[in-house]
Parts: sequence; C-alpha cells; structure tokens
Amino acid sequence: MRTEMPSSLEIAQSAILQPIEEIAAAAGLEPHEVAMLFVTSDLKVALLSIHLGLKEAIAFTPTLIVLTNATVVGDRLYVRLLVADKDGERTFDELNTPPDQHENVDLKI
Repeated sequence: MRTEMPSSLEIAQSAILQPIEEIAAAAGLEPHEVAMLFVTSDLKVALLSIHLGLKEAIAFTPTLIVLTNATVVGDRLYVRLLVADKDGERTFDELNTPPDQHENVDLKI
C-alpha cells in the first residue's frame, strides 16, 4: 500500500505557528543568539543575491571575490567587490607583491 507524500504547501499550511522567542527558549537559546541567527540568515541571502547577480552579469567564472568596501546607508548595505577570474587573480597577486620580489619578465610589444 502506497501513500501519497504531502506537498510542501500542504506541510507548510499544517504547521502550527509559534513566536520565534518561544521556539528559541525551548531550544535553550539566549535572545542575543537568536538575533545572530537573523544576521547570519540575512548575510546568506545577501551573498546568494551577489552570487546570482554575478552569474548573470559577467562572462567568466570568478575564482576570486574580494570585498573592498561595505557601507550602511539607512537600512541598505552597499558593497564594492573585486571580482576576477584566474588571470585576474594572478594580476591581483602581482600587484600586491612588493617590487623587490617581482620576477623578471620579458616585455614584447
């Protein structure tokens, strides 16, 4: 005898809603720990948004993403990212190498 699995919507609709504070207290979490969960969750959403945006906006596969600046204005977070592929990553590394450690390179024009 095979029973049909309920859909995600049916499962969600059958859930009993409780305040997050009660659930956290039952799990032994302190209020500040609950607040950190939301910050972490918001950060994950922001990073996923950045990932999806980059996937659509650039024509290469990033191997390096550097957060160069972050500013909060009102309730918005503005970030500046340096995004590079393998070649750009190598260039970035070379730019960060002190001049006395650069390899000799033949320049051909």
